[in-house]
Amino acid sequence: MKPDDGRAELLRRMLLMRRFDEAALSLVQSGRIRGTVHPYIGQEGCAAGVGAVFEPGDLMVSNHRGHGHCIAAGVEVDRMMAELFGRAGGSCHGMGGSMHIADFERGMLGANGIVGAGVPHAVGAALSLALDGHDRVVIAFFGDGATGQGVVFESMNLAALWSLPVLFVCETNGIASASALTEVLAVETVAEIAAAHGIASERVEGADVVEVRASAQRAADAIRSGGAPRLIECVVDRWGPHASRLAAMPDHRSAEDLAAARRRDPIARLREALIADGTLASPACDELDREAREAVEGAIAFAEMSPYPELAKTSGRGPW
Repeated sequence: MKPDDGRAELLRRMLLMRRFDEAALSLVQSGRIRGTVHPYIGQEGCAAGVGAVFEPGDLMVSNHRGHGHCIAAGVEVDRMMAELFGRAGGSCHGMGGSMHIADFERGMLGANGIVGAGVPHAVGAALSLALDGHDRVVIAFFGDGATGQGVVFESMNLAALWSLPVLFVCETNGIASASALTEVLAVETVAEIAAAHGIASERVEGADVVEVRASAQRAADAIRSGGAPRLIECVVDRWGPHASRLAAMPDHRSAEDLAAARRRDPIARLREALIADGTLASPACDELDREAREAVEGAIAFAEMSPYPELAKTSGRGPW
């Protein structure tokens, strides 16, 4: 086998993201988890690639579709799953749920159920780092649908004006809930929005996790060296519904479009490349998948054994 260049770890992380969200979706549909989840299935290449440049001391903010981001930041899947179950063992003691997972020890400042609302948090965190003289980076994940929120524009403007260490990462799946991006955005790409604020950007194929990692590394290196903020627009495919509660409804996309999206599977693409160049054999890839499934099964068991939070604690303290 060839010496590994970190791609096996990228595959491991993407498999963990995929199996976690497959399980979460199934658990909601079976009633074992209450509420809703926004599956990240199909978009794993973006979080895994960007997460590869996430270093100790860096910070990250996420959005409503944030399970993959949390795994990229190193949040333990046991605590994530317990959070989905509303149990005390969760990263927010069961009080945050799927759309508000946070783990300050890992640098994950939190997901956010309000579209675009995490972006100004990232800018504020970056201002704090800049004032303290740290060479850290704050990664702000958001979707193309968030470009309809004024606060995203305001955040980009301030970050550019003050040269703050923010890496804006837009995951462009082309469908804001059920609205085509072409119907709600006056320009063709989110990268053009960044350019309007003087922010350098790159547009990459999210299904190519190695390309995403390389782009993220270039951006992070520039930011750490004292450069201005950067933006990466990852063009991704969301395979499933906007949210689990909509899973039973007909998908507005054509069967041909959905089939094409599945052919751009970032996991299958990397697996095939690793096998083709001799980095990993097929059984080794299967073993990584088995480990991911076992980790998720263990997380479910941990969550179900964890108690519910005590009422006195939930009413008298914040979830962090």
